[in-house]
Amino acid sequence: MSLLQLPNLKEIELQENENDMLVKVECEQAPPFVCPKCGDLEATFYKHGNNTIQVMDIPISGKRVGIKIKRKRYKCRSCGSTFNESVKGTHEKRKMTDRLVTYIEKQAIKSTFTEVSRLVGVDEGTIRNIFSEYVERAESEITFQTPRILGIDEIHFNRKYRPILTNIHERTIYDMVENRNKETVIARLSRIPNKHLIQVVTTNMWKPYKDAVNQVLPHAVLVIDKFHVIRMVNEGLENCRKAIKGDMTQAAAKRLKGERLLLLKRYKDLDEKGLFKLHGWFDDFPDLREAYLLKELFYGIYDAPTRYVAEQLFEKWLERCLQFKFANCFGAITSSVGNWHYEIFNYFDYRVTNTLTEALNNLARKYDQAGRGYTFKMLRANMMYNTNFHKVKVERFNYEGMLGMIRQPQKWNYGIDVSTLCDKWLAED
Repeated sequence: MSLLQLPNLKEIELQENENDMLVKVECEQAPPFVCPKCGDLEATFYKHGNNTIQVMDIPISGKRVGIKIKRKRYKCRSCGSTFNESVKGTHEKRKMTDRLVTYIEKQAIKSTFTEVSRLVGVDEGTIRNIFSEYVERAESEITFQTPRILGIDEIHFNRKYRPILTNIHERTIYDMVENRNKETVIARLSRIPNKHLIQVVTTNMWKPYKDAVNQVLPHAVLVIDKFHVIRMVNEGLENCRKAIKGDMTQAAAKRLKGERLLLLKRYKDLDEKGLFKLHGWFDDFPDLREAYLLKELFYGIYDAPTRYVAEQLFEKWLERCLQFKFANCFGAITSSVGNWHYEIFNYFDYRVTNTLTEALNNLARKYDQAGRGYTFKMLRANMMYNTNFHKVKVERFNYEGMLGMIRQPQKWNYGIDVSTLCDKWLAED
């Protein structure tokens, strides 16, 4: 059985050591029928010696593989030019097999270029170039359906915030962006096809996102994701806890520090033990009770049935908050609602949230912690161009009614399925 399993190559000799394998072969195929130089279909050729080249191939049994190919040279009787016979299965531009190029493309979205170089025996610069060409090709070939509800959020990767566009309804990743500068976000939003289909955009309170949406998608309704608002309320409670510690003994302050998660829990979610501990703190420190109550009352705003009720509840909350001794601890949330009032309360008309961010940040943290030289470009490629992660829907019924004909069913690609992505990547831990 052939070791290489490549067509028209006769294996003559095998040399190998601990890490590498060299296979010497001869090319066995019919003479060419057209001259690659002059293109004369009636040209005749005669053999003009031999030529030897070496190409790299996919690893075998963990060893890097080189192939030394002895091929024929021909001379065209019509134009007098000489040329080498082409070797089926080898890349026309690179000294490697076609299947090695494909192998490198797949490996380069999972591992660093250095690791792939070590694995296949090809220099890192070539790996980088193959990967770049693959990404460029994938960019032109892979298109995702334009979301009806677009999410704009961000992950923290390589010490930078990277915007991530999501299809809220389908729970998929639409794209990732290099940085969150307004010009960069505007440029990416501008490239979305059929922008008129986007009805709602949910995002955080980063003003360049708002400016970009207003410029590129002026018809879309902007909604501030409620989880970003709630997080600011939790931060306000945390600020209160730290401020109240100043009135405590050192021992009590140390114990309160350990109750951070208890205070962040919703009252309705506490068990009997948690309730007992919480009320113990409240009895000793009434200001802590008020801070916790303000947090709970703000959560309650998001339970409001309508926008009008929510706005009324917020006004009552704000009035109570301003009377609180530690009102300044909630300064960030009060000023943010003042600056983003319309967009925050749009939530109550559309009820959309971007629930994917936490899962995606877990994945980004995994790559950051790996510390193996992963770049943003590699992270994006790993997500965007691995078709195993794509969420594709196929038309169920493709019968052309009156015509009585079967046609090719339509397919819709909605992007990267976050559940599939998480199952795959987090399972590797």
